Amino acid sequence: MKIKFTSHIKQHAGDILLECQDSFNYNLENLSFAVSDGVSQAYRPELWSRILTEAYVNNSDTFFIKDSENNLVVNPILGLSSKWNEAETFAYKNATPQEQFVLDMKKNAINVGAATFIGVKLVKEGVSFQTIGDSVLFFFDYETKELKAYSSMMPESGDMIFNNNPEYIDSNECNHGKIISGLLPYREGILFLATDALSDWIVERRFPSDKIERILRELMAISTHNAFDIWVDNARNEANPTKLKDDDTTFIAIEFIDTSDSNIEVGHNFTVKFDALMKDSLLSELNSQRSELEEIRSAKSKSELALRGKEKQITGLTSDLESCKTEVENKRAEITRLNSEIKSLNSQIKKLKADLSVSDSECRRLRSANSTLGTDKSNLENELRTSRQEVSRLKSENKKLESIINAHKSSPAPSTKKNEEIAQLNSELNEAATKMQILQSELDLLRDIVKKTRTLYDMNGKLTTLDLNTLFSQILGETLVSQEVHIQQTIVVGKPTGDGGFQM
Repeated sequence: MKIKFTSHIKQHAGDILLECQDSFNYNLENLSFAVSDGVSQAYRPELWSRILTEAYVNNSDTFFIKDSENNLVVNPILGLSSKWNEAETFAYKNATPQEQFVLDMKKNAINVGAATFIGVKLVKEGVSFQTIGDSVLFFFDYETKELKAYSSMMPESGDMIFNNNPEYIDSNECNHGKIISGLLPYREGILFLATDALSDWIVERRFPSDKIERILRELMAISTHNAFDIWVDNARNEANPTKLKDDDTTFIAIEFIDTSDSNIEVGHNFTVKFDALMKDSLLSELNSQRSELEEIRSAKSKSELALRGKEKQITGLTSDLESCKTEVENKRAEITRLNSEIKSLNSQIKKLKADLSVSDSECRRLRSANSTLGTDKSNLENELRTSRQEVSRLKSENKKLESIINAHKSSPAPSTKKNEEIAQLNSELNEAATKMQILQSELDLLRDIVKKTRTLYDMNGKLTTLDLNTLFSQILGETLVSQEVHIQQTIVVGKPTGDGGFQM
């Protein structure tokens, strides 16, 4: 009998292979194969799934035993629970403090590992298998073109149930669900062991038969780990509601080519054990980290050079800062001085405002006085005009009198009547002289009044000396000159005689 088998594994997007909770293993000496999927809600499920697959392929004949109720259970003699505790303790010690913090929180919530499981062993009679959980064992028959599925979570309807609560075996070696087992006869076709994400994807595409056969042959033909990575990425990004879920994805495919001979001949399409894959992944990660470390070292050297340059700049800036500090202190002193001057100026402004207020009051008083003086001036002007008219009249009369006197001097001695007229004229002259004296007194009074008002304030509060002569000129309308009235009085001592004498 000729067989060919392929195995592949791909972790959840964004994880490294070391974090993958799926595992697979095989042993070509005893022709045993195993696939397991760690339950994500459990504690360190990836460690438990690896322990299960490794223990099965090395102890496939004694891995399961039947308990008192005839149910299959993990053989306690294998000590798998102790191995899980040892592996968990070792992994915890090698974790970073941050990782330990996360592990402590999860361990406090649930301190048990859990995983689904499929175990297959090729024996003389056929294909012996045991399975529990939503990891599914498929067989596609080349002759009948029929796809059969075997799982502990498949109801009588034949429809698989895929959810977040699968049946599993925990790290205390207890079953949560029933392990189903069976023996399949050898037939030409493909035996396919897959974890839940890929199993669900296959179930959605099981019809028509030629389509699922093409899919299984395509998976069998993937010859490199990188090629499987690409296939998984494409399947996860299909524009289809039933695209491959973004979860750990693992399978082992065994193709039975010729079943006529009982001797089994094994051919490899592509198979690398999970440990080797993980080693390669770790080496790749290490090389990546080395490259990153070299980049970091290079960046560090550049940073150190830049830092030294920055230190020089800082030294220069520190010197500039000290200079700036000195300048700032000087400016502060200058500001203090200016503030003092401002205060002094403010005081002066307040004083000036007070003085201005007083000046305003004085201006208002002067304006009022000026108004009064204007009225007095107007009154004086009226009086002076009247006096000027009276003076003009007196001048005229004085000229007339002078003419009469002159005529009298040149005329012969007056008669009695003439004497009476002369006496009358003398009386009028005396009366005129009296009036002239009165007018002269009024004029002197006006001069005194004007002298008292010669100094006045103008509207801006400045002192101005008024020219008295100019004032009188404006009032009288002519240049002010001293006016004197000469009154000639004739005293009669007798009657004039013909020879020019007087008779008493």
